[in-house]
Amino acid sequence: MRRRRSRGISRRAFLLGSAGALGAAAVASPPGRDVLSVIGWWLTATTPPEARIIVPEGVSRGPVSLRVEVGAVPSWSFLEATLDGRPIEPARVIAIDTRQLRDGEHVIRVAVADGSLRRNVRWVEARFATDNTPPQVLLEPRAPTAAQGRTLLLQARANEPVQLAVSLDDAVPVTFAETNGTYVAFVGIDAAAPVGTRTLKLVAKDRAGNEATLDAPLQITRGSFLSEQIVLAPELFRFFTSGQYDLELQQLAEYYSGSGTEKLWDGPFDPPVRGVISSGFGVDRTYNGQVRRRHLGTDFDVPVGTPVNAVARGRVVFAETLPVRGTAVILDHGLGVHSTYYHLSRVDVRPGELVNRGQPIALSGASGMVTGPHLHFEIRVAGVAVEPMEWLRTRFL
Repeated sequence: MRRRRSRGISRRAFLLGSAGALGAAAVASPPGRDVLSVIGWWLTATTPPEARIIVPEGVSRGPVSLRVEVGAVPSWSFLEATLDGRPIEPARVIAIDTRQLRDGEHVIRVAVADGSLRRNVRWVEARFATDNTPPQVLLEPRAPTAAQGRTLLLQARANEPVQLAVSLDDAVPVTFAETNGTYVAFVGIDAAAPVGTRTLKLVAKDRAGNEATLDAPLQITRGSFLSEQIVLAPELFRFFTSGQYDLELQQLAEYYSGSGTEKLWDGPFDPPVRGVISSGFGVDRTYNGQVRRRHLGTDFDVPVGTPVNAVARGRVVFAETLPVRGTAVILDHGLGVHSTYYHLSRVDVRPGELVNRGQPIALSGASGMVTGPHLHFEIRVAGVAVEPMEWLRTRFL
């Protein structure tokens, strides 16, 4: 009597034999497939497997990983891979140290074969960019000089697109803005800055994250400032003893810390009012013979109700009333440059509003800590108060 073979054993034997023909790839039955369908695929498949290479976005540096993804087929294997035409070891994850490659674009190609009888082959390729070289930056002027209380304009050029910032000693870095291929930044020199050689530190970072630093000497020269004695009534002098005077300066610093990267103004600034200057910038003031503070702006002797105009095109970032500075307006002109107007009697603009040069924004007054009606006008550069009249005479850009 002839013994009947088990159908299950026959299928498994055929499957194992097929696996031997497939080489290193393993035969697998995805969910929903039975053994017969896998065998049918092995005999009849004519379409290469779907595949793609996942590469890092943007520009890469240092070690990177490239990932090969293959579509759902019963079995497949790598045939070969190349990087810029040179053979490399294929794998699901290909580790590459880009520091061993030239900077620029690279092409990786991978061949994937399925495990069918015909060994259908799919070639896929992908491109990725690398950069492991720090940028080169040239500062102009190379050895700048600036006086106390003045504005320093720095310009720089780089051999590739960069994010560029500069800091003076340990101060908060000032970000450069790119205009027509040149990077520009304004640095305010404090009226009380020590005279002598200081260090400007530039940090440039390219799109791949490569970083370059450049130290440049800055020579700070002595400014010329007057001194004066001011007597305040007790109700005004209490702004010093209570700490309100300095507290307001700290609160306003928030509005000077942010600025648009677009230069909104054109040419020198216009005067905010037409009037006699009653107190200049940088004056070393002593109040009631006890408290010393430096005058951070220019005072114009004008009566209450005098129209106050925007000195240049800018955006309103502050329009409120303060105990010491009175009713105040701050305009952001971009690139870290702000103009400030204190002791107003009325404000005609709102935060967020874009105003043009010469546009009326307020009326002068005598609000806050004052001994008489006037307009206190400031220019802040990267948060530092500088000589306002310099901006009325100079075309910086």
